[in-house]
Amino acid sequence: MSSDVRRRSLCLCILAMALVEISSQAHAQTGPTIDSIQGRVVDAQTGDPLPGGSEPFVRVKLYFCYSAFDCRPVGSTGADARGSFRFDRQTAALLPPGPYRIEVDAEQYVPFQTGFLDIPEGDYDAGDLALTSRPVRIRLEEPCTVPSTGGSCRFRVRISNGLDTRLEGHAWSLADSIVSVSPVLINATFQTSNPKPVNLDPGDSALVSFAFHVPGDLTDGTYVCIDTFVAQRPSHFAVLGNLPVLCLQKGAKSLSAVSDQKKNAVLRKVKR
Repeated sequence: MSSDVRRRSLCLCILAMALVEISSQAHAQTGPTIDSIQGRVVDAQTGDPLPGGSEPFVRVKLYFCYSAFDCRPVGSTGADARGSFRFDRQTAALLPPGPYRIEVDAEQYVPFQTGFLDIPEGDYDAGDLALTSRPVRIRLEEPCTVPSTGGSCRFRVRISNGLDTRLEGHAWSLADSIVSVSPVLINATFQTSNPKPVNLDPGDSALVSFAFHVPGDLTDGTYVCIDTFVAQRPSHFAVLGNLPVLCLQKGAKSLSAVSDQKKNAVLRKVKR
């Protein structure tokens, strides 16, 4: 076979493969799809809607499941002021009919996930997804501001026992140093201090103080974000309360606390 014939045969083969690929893509785009998946996030006890733009900052993730052990994210969105969320062709990848799973998380609520949802084409309403409040609540009482040259960050939180039994636990905080390296955020985690004992009768609350040293050589724009946890002794794994209490941002003069909305946006980027 001459070289010209071989070249023509190779070109025809490549052209045929390209046509097959174009045809398969066109079929995928014109095949049946889900128009939308929507629902509402509510408090399991009160039935009140939980918003995404303010506390408790609800976030909803949608997964397509290829098998019971292989579910892959196809979309992520917040809830609106009425707790409603919606996935469609503008907020998620192409949505073919099939098995899906929805995951929801919010500050100071136990993370929630649905079972497998066999969603047909058209519009699908997942209904109300109810989140259970964590039994121990945490609230920031005194944030800190640190000079740009570094120093001690001392902050206090109020811990409230919503259990029906006495809390004999401990509280601890973890700090994340988060640096923006476009297009990602890089973080390093360290514990601010040793766990503090927390002993509270049902309905009682107490102030707990934490402190840690912030180095002065942080790059401008760096965030230092702090999570506080409460667990029943002796375990660290049965967490009863958790809250990202504050984020500091390094500026020219100081590291100062950012708004809750900014804090939430930064942490979402790190955890996605």
